Amino acid sequence: MKQPAESNLATYVKLRCADIEEAMSRHFSLDEHGGPSVQDADMARRLVGFLIEVMCGRADGLSDEIVEAVPFDYLSKFGDGLVPILNDVIAREVPPALLSQAIDGYWRAISTNWSR
Repeated sequence: MKQPAESNLATYVKLRCADIEEAMSRHFSLDEHGGPSVQDADMARRLVGFLIEVMCGRADGLSDEIVEAVPFDYLSKFGDGLVPILNDVIAREVPPALLSQAIDGYWRAISTNWSR
């Protein structure tokens, strides 16, 4: 298989966006018995969108909209769930080094905001 260019990682995430959002919603709700809530799904959608922005180089840190709309618990759980979820959803299509760059980019964008 031809290795995708770094810029194509966002394309893979966009193509599998619904699957990643669904998996992340389930990850958010692991502590609850009723499955993902509407808030879990909304936070997953917002944060997958933010991840795509980071991978496309359009976000150095969290936007004010994300900071105001997403509780820190979700930001942390999202980062913790990225490795297993991306491995499950797109790892066969993307080299491990690119997955690592996406995960590192997310945490770098988060830490940029909290260090201000």
